[in-house]
Amino acid sequence: MTRSPSTAVALSLFVGLVAGSILDPDFDPAAYPQKVANCESEGHKLDIHYVDINPDGHRNLVLVHGWPGLWSTWANQISYLSKDPQYHIIVPDLRGFGSSTHPGSASFHEMADDLVCVLYDAGETSAILIGHDWGSQVSYEALRSFPDVFQGASGTIPYIPSVGDFVPIEHIAKQLDHLTYQIYFERETNAAASELAADVRRSLRSVYQDVAHPPPKAFLTSSTDFLKAYDGVPLDQRIPFMNQKEEDYLVQAYERSGFLNTLQFYTHPFRFGSHEYASKEGRKIIDEPTALIYPDADPVVEDWAAAMELLHTRSFMTNLTLFKVHAAHWPQLENPVAFNEALRQWLDTFPPIEYEEDEHDEHEHEHEGSDDEDQLVAPIADEPLLEPLLHEDL
Repeated sequence: MTRSPSTAVALSLFVGLVAGSILDPDFDPAAYPQKVANCESEGHKLDIHYVDINPDGHRNLVLVHGWPGLWSTWANQISYLSKDPQYHIIVPDLRGFGSSTHPGSASFHEMADDLVCVLYDAGETSAILIGHDWGSQVSYEALRSFPDVFQGASGTIPYIPSVGDFVPIEHIAKQLDHLTYQIYFERETNAAASELAADVRRSLRSVYQDVAHPPPKAFLTSSTDFLKAYDGVPLDQRIPFMNQKEEDYLVQAYERSGFLNTLQFYTHPFRFGSHEYASKEGRKIIDEPTALIYPDADPVVEDWAAAMELLHTRSFMTNLTLFKVHAAHWPQLENPVAFNEALRQWLDTFPPIEYEEDEHDEHEHEHEGSDDEDQLVAPIADEPLLEPLLHEDL
C-alpha cells in the first residue's frame, strides 16, 4: 500500500479498553536477558543494553522509550508483537538509563547513532522505529539522519524540527505552563535528581498516572521543585497499568542508576547542541513514512493537535498518519489495545519484505485480537487545521 503526501493524514479515534488496563498481567521484565552493544558516538565509547526478541523475524522494529522510561515500558507492545513471527523486536535502554552507560555527552543525534549501533549489533541493517515521549524525537532524528537505515518512525509527541533560532524552554513554558518543570530540570539538574531519588517508587508513581488518576492540578507547573504538588497525597497504590513485577523492576533500575543522567533531555547543552547540529544539516523535511499516535488527555500538553500546528508538523512530515488514543501521557501502557491497533495499521502500510521461509506466509497478515478489536478504528477525513497556540514561526 502506498500513500501520496496529499492523502497521508488520516485521523482515527480509538475507544478501546479503558485506561489503566494491563494487557499482560504476567509480563516479567526480569525474564528477558539483555545483550550489550559496544558503541561509539562523537568520539565517546559506551555500552547500550538491549533486549532482542524473535531474531528470526524479517521485519525489524526498534522500540525507543522516553523519560522516565526503560525498555520494559514497552511491555504491552512486546507481548502483542512478539506473537507475530514476522517481527524482530529490538528494545534498548537509552544511554544513561538502566544498565546503559553514559559517556558524559548526549544529544538527539548522538542517541540516533546509538540506535544504529544497537541495530547493527543485533545483526540487522534496517528497521522501523517506534518511540514514546522523548524516544519519539530520538526516533525522528534517527530517521532524519539515517534514511538509508531506518524506513519509518512513529511517536507519541510531534516532531520538533530544528529550524529558525533556538527557543529556550523558559519561552515555551510561558505558553505551556505544564512544561515549567523542565525549567527546574534544566537549572537545578542535580537538585532535581536528588529529589527524585529520595523515594524512587513515589517519584515514579507521581509520573505514571492515567486518565482515571489525574495528578494534582499544580503538578509540573513549578520551576523550583517536582513533587511538592503531591504533598499530602499518599501515592500508595501501584502504577495502574503495570503489574507488581513491572513496577518493582522499574523502581530497582532507577534505584541503581539514579536520575541524573536520565535528565539529559532537559539540559541546555543537550537541547542547544541538538538544535545546532540538526539546523546545520541540509535535510529538514522527513519524507519517509511517519505516524503520530498521540493521547487525548495528556497532562503535559493537553492539546497535541494544537501543538502540531505550533510546530508546523505537517510541513516537516510529508508522509504522516495521525491516530488519537484515549489516554494521558502513556498511551502504549494505558490503552494498549487501541495503541497496538493503531501501530498495526501503520505497520501494515509498509511493503512486504521478501524472505525465504515459505512457512511464514501464513503469518504475514496474522495479528493478535478479535474481529471486534479491528472495529475500534473509525477513520475520518482530515480535520481543518486548528488555530496555532503561538503565531510566531519557530
